[in-house]
Amino acid sequence: MNKEELISYVKDWLRLESELTILKKEVRERRASQKNISEQLIHIMKNNDIDSLDTNDGKQILYSQNKIKCPMTKTRLSAILSQYYKDDQEAEQLLEFIMEKQEVKVKDNIRLKGEKKND
Repeated sequence: MNKEELISYVKDWLRLESELTILKKEVRERRASQKNISEQLIHIMKNNDIDSLDTNDGKQILYSQNKIKCPMTKTRLSAILSQYYKDDQEAEQLLEFIMEKQEVKVKDNIRLKGEKKND
């Protein structure tokens, strides 16, 4: 690889980084707007017992409820193990064993470091 190729890669990378920053901001704004509208729709559909809304293009907006489990953090796991094992020392030993055996992944990346801009 020669110097010109490296300079070309860096320029292209910086251009793409700049474009992605702008696009990410636009996506963030649209998601915030969609979230607000979704909350209003959920409120209306829930209070009026509406399961679905038909749209003009033949699609439907469906209302449903899902049960999701909270993430298993070290603190939650510790509390659960303490409830199961009446001996706090045994629970702590098991927690430490689990934390030691937890898989760690290494991922290579690059990022642009510079002045933070207020969006």
